[in-house]
Amino acid sequence: MKIGLERSKSKIYDRLVTELARGFQGLGHETAFLNPDAITSATDLLLALHGCDWVVITNSSGILSLETPDNFLFEVIPPKVAFLHHDAPFNRNDLAHIRKKLAGYQRIQSKSIHFSIEKADENDLNGLGISCYPITHINSLGDLPDPPAAPWTRDLAFIGHAMPPINGYISYETDWDRDYFACYQARIARLDHRIKADFERLHQALPAPIDDDTERFARKAQFIQHVNAYSLFQRGALLQCITQHGLHIYGGDPSWLHGRECTHFMPGANIEYHEPVFDVAAIGEIFAGTRINLNITSLQFDTGVINRVLDCAASGGFMLTDTKEQLREITSVADDIMFATPGEMLEKIEFYLDPANDGRRREITRALAEDLKRNCSLESTLSYMLEKMEQH
Repeated sequence: MKIGLERSKSKIYDRLVTELARGFQGLGHETAFLNPDAITSATDLLLALHGCDWVVITNSSGILSLETPDNFLFEVIPPKVAFLHHDAPFNRNDLAHIRKKLAGYQRIQSKSIHFSIEKADENDLNGLGISCYPITHINSLGDLPDPPAAPWTRDLAFIGHAMPPINGYISYETDWDRDYFACYQARIARLDHRIKADFERLHQALPAPIDDDTERFARKAQFIQHVNAYSLFQRGALLQCITQHGLHIYGGDPSWLHGRECTHFMPGANIEYHEPVFDVAAIGEIFAGTRINLNITSLQFDTGVINRVLDCAASGGFMLTDTKEQLREITSVADDIMFATPGEMLEKIEFYLDPANDGRRREITRALAEDLKRNCSLESTLSYMLEKMEQH
């Protein structure tokens, strides 16, 4: 089988694409890269995908997801299409765009398949006749050398973007603006609070709930994207709770990505900011050389486990993460590393930074790495994908 993969201008997505190509090739399949910078015409696109049986789309903002007046490019290309949703299936809060893209998914449902790290997507999409299967993430860093043993050089680190918490709601000029803000506040208080359940509750309270499944799913997708806009503020609200230990933040204000001066910093003499890090070896060193790495998942996910957790484990690092139900399905130490409230996060930080618990932290680090290598390996994940693709 020949499989096309679209490169991405996002370094994180591109690392994942590179790993997918390595995995498919390791299983005996031919791969072809679609480089967006080299596509200037329909002819370029067809040549790049020539001979491909399937194309795997990992980035909903890529060239194959570009809109034309009547459809999307993924609808008109010759290969079958596998959508691998590392994020929510829709990345914009524009309802018209969501409706159009959902219609595009439906129009090519006979020659496409979807995989999502968020299990709720499986139920929603399958309910609309769109084949979707749950899948675990893969680590984006590939095969890393065995990490060096301690000493660690940092107590706490967070790799990603975070902003100081927001005190008022973002105005979208919709009837539910305050509800989006309430979802953000609820997730700060309880990290296992489900945003999709909020939508269902609010929807059922409407004078005339929508009874069309397609339209209701589109409205839910829009709701999730509105709430997701608060993700960076949610991270800031939790990270700002940490005051007793040195915290290194790699990324912080996303202005860094766009070459602009960073102006949004959380107060606290214990917080040290660093530029975003994209080099694989440097990321691995941060994870391995930090006593506790932190993960705070964006608000678009209720249960899915994102690649930051797998990247840390692959690097030999220890991580504490917000509660995600699906983590219990892939590792025996899920409850040891998850926190459901800000208070529980602080308690676990204190516990695992205590030198008396170094041994326990090492045990959990080893167990997590072994579990994820066994249950979320590149080979097993892609073998599962290929099995479903060949059946379709």
